[in-house]
Amino acid sequence: MVNRIRLISAIAFSSFFTMCNSKLESIEGLYVGKNFTRNVDSIYIMPNGFYKRIVYNNEGELIFKNKSTYNKHDSYIEFNDFLLNTNDLIVRDSLNYSSVDLINTSLTLEDNLLGKIKLVVDYDLDYYYIKQ
Repeated sequence: MVNRIRLISAIAFSSFFTMCNSKLESIEGLYVGKNFTRNVDSIYIMPNGFYKRIVYNNEGELIFKNKSTYNKHDSYIEFNDFLLNTNDLIVRDSLNYSSVDLINTSLTLEDNLLGKIKLVVDYDLDYYYIKQ
């Protein structure tokens, strides 16, 4: 009986660990920004190496949108032409951003206990995107 419980526990733990790792491998999908109080930010990661980004203010006005490329690495995603959101994005007269505004950046990939993937922007301010 004890051996049977150990076997079931080992299988359950192994399945849980495999399930968490497989979720992290599948990064494609919609991510929504969390803890940004001044805007609503989303990233859609496509399987072909491209991503789409849309940011609205809290009144529903479009602040920014673009489409560019990304590269997935083991523990992070490198985004090209990325507008860094530090909760200070506002509506501009024009939606055109210069190369000074758009940067290449890396966001850390994390997998929480519920199997949701997070893209971390800032640990101290707790800004991140979570996969829906």
